[in-house]
Formats: sequence, C-alpha cells, structure tokens
Amino acid sequence: MIKLGLILPFLFAGSHAFAINGGNPVDWRTPMAQTFVSLAEGVSIYELSRSFCSGVLLSDRALVTAAHCLYGKNPKRLFVTLGTDGNQSDSLRPTSRFVIHPSYQPYGNQLPNIRNTSDIALLFFEGGLPQGYLPALLASSLQNLARGHGVISIAGFGNPNHGVLYACNTQLQDQSFSESEIELYGDSNCSPNGGDSGGATYRVIGKRIVLFGIHNWGWSNPDGTPLYSVEASIPYYHAWIQNLIN
Repeated sequence: MIKLGLILPFLFAGSHAFAINGGNPVDWRTPMAQTFVSLAEGVSIYELSRSFCSGVLLSDRALVTAAHCLYGKNPKRLFVTLGTDGNQSDSLRPTSRFVIHPSYQPYGNQLPNIRNTSDIALLFFEGGLPQGYLPALLASSLQNLARGHGVISIAGFGNPNHGVLYACNTQLQDQSFSESEIELYGDSNCSPNGGDSGGATYRVIGKRIVLFGIHNWGWSNPDGTPLYSVEASIPYYHAWIQNLIN
C-alpha cells in the first residue's frame, strides 16, 4: 500500500480507493449527471480502456479537465463518455483536440511542496450533446466560496476499476492555497481519489452546476487517510477558458 505518494496519472494518494471517498452514486436525473463526464482511451470505440479521468462540460463541444490527464496523450485515441457510468460505451464522443495550459509542467516528483501548477486543460469533442445536458457555469470569483460554513460539493468517476460517478459534500480549507489553487479538507468521508482527477469542485445553484475548481492532486497521512486535496481555481483561469471556448 502506498502511504505517502501518488498513483500516476491520477495524482491522488492512496492505492485502495475506488471512487470519491465516502461519496454516493449520482442519480442520472440530477444536474451532476447532465454536466460531468468521464474520459476513456483506445484505438477505436470498440477497444476502449475503462474510465481514467473525469471532466466537466463547458459547452456542447468542450470540457475542462486536469492537464495531467491529457499530457503526452494522442487526441485521436481519447473519447468522452456521457452518462454516470464511465465504463459504458453506448454514448461516446471522439476528441478533436485538446489544449493544455501553457504554464503546465509535470510535477509529480515535486509534491507536496509545489504550488501554481497550472494543471488544467480543455478538451474539444465532436458530435454535440443529447437533449437535456447542461454545461457548467464558471465561477468568476471565490468571494462567496466560504459562505455556508465553507461546504462545497465534489464529484468524479473514481478509480479505473470503478468508473461510476460519485459525489459528496466536503469543507473548504484554504481558498488561497496558492494564487491559482484552492485546498479542500482531507476527509475520509468525502475526498477525491485516483480517477477523480479532472472532476469538479462545485455548488448547485438552481438547476445548474457552478464550477469553482478542478481536481488536481491530494496528499495522505501515513495510514492512508487523506490530509487534503488541491484544486485548480476556476476563477483564476476564467479568462483563459473563455478565450478558448469563444
């Protein structure tokens, strides 16, 4: 068992987790099911790996995820899986291209001391979205994040051996972990794990997902219990994202 360290490419500590720690499966009728997707890789739609990372829809042709999910990969081998089960291949979209933030560099061996990693990317896909899907809204500020006692939701598709969308509520620990990152409490009842990279830190307002962060990496105690997780701050990258989408 890895007690202090990483499982690449997920960049989350702990080797026995299969989904969001403490989370619950997401009902397909909820806004989360209509906004969050998973990523799969393969030579064709008939020969795909299981879900390996999560993503958040931003339009009918674009999503945001973690840069380390895409770094070094061939866009022709990447597919977006719609629905709450990332291991089902009946609703796939091929990738046309992706754009990794220009400041991103692989950083696994520098954890946990590195900051401002720019671990964020946009992926563009073909085929549009089925009726009923609702891309997320981008938070433009972190000012309201501490309200509601700092409670915020997280979601992701978990370990490749699981691949089902889970979500739960956790606590904001530090909204200024760095200039471009926020920190969430390490909570054995609710924290990201391998495969949740690229997943969402969000709030539901009305029937829409408002996106505050993208899962990057986490750190554990020697016994494997989570200490904290670090998310790319959506408000910090707001202009970069909008420029690419528009």
